[in-house]
Amino acid sequence: DNLCFFRFLAICLSEYQDGDKKKCKLADTQKYYLKDRTKVARRLLLKEHDIEYTKKIPNRGLKILKEFKGVSMEEMKEIASKYHININFYEYISSEKPYYDLSEQFFFDKTYSTHSALLYSKDQIIHIMYIKDPMKLTHIHICHKCHSYTHYGDENYYRFESHVKHCDGMFKKNYIPNKEPIQYCPH
Repeated sequence: DNLCFFRFLAICLSEYQDGDKKKCKLADTQKYYLKDRTKVARRLLLKEHDIEYTKKIPNRGLKILKEFKGVSMEEMKEIASKYHININFYEYISSEKPYYDLSEQFFFDKTYSTHSALLYSKDQIIHIMYIKDPMKLTHIHICHKCHSYTHYGDENYYRFESHVKHCDGMFKKNYIPNKEPIQYCPH
């Protein structure tokens, strides 16, 4: 049905405040409620096409759902901006030693909530899934203040913690000299 992005969006928009933590109602469950996610995803897709309904999907909406082929990365970016969410996209790289890598970030504003998604491809079609705890799955740590400093793996984690402690939320480009000597060419 190609609604994977809208299922992801449904989870992101089901956010609520629990004390000092933000939680997602559709993600923080013991069971995987696909019907609930799909129901909300259909509503969001039809809302994009200016169709709103209460109980039964109108015929025009059924036609759109039947012919829907998915969304492109550009459309995902527009929709994420419209619903005020930032997204970190991770990709699973299958090689001799498989790993996850941060492939793209949609960062619009500091005040927007940030969510993580996993991109994977199957039969030339890219699918998307919600990641509940990205640091546990990918071992990629992203600074929650500036959203630009990343740390891969668990080695030298103290550097990441030091950055977060001193970060003021602004990106600073640091010059890191190359340790290889430059060859001397006499003129």
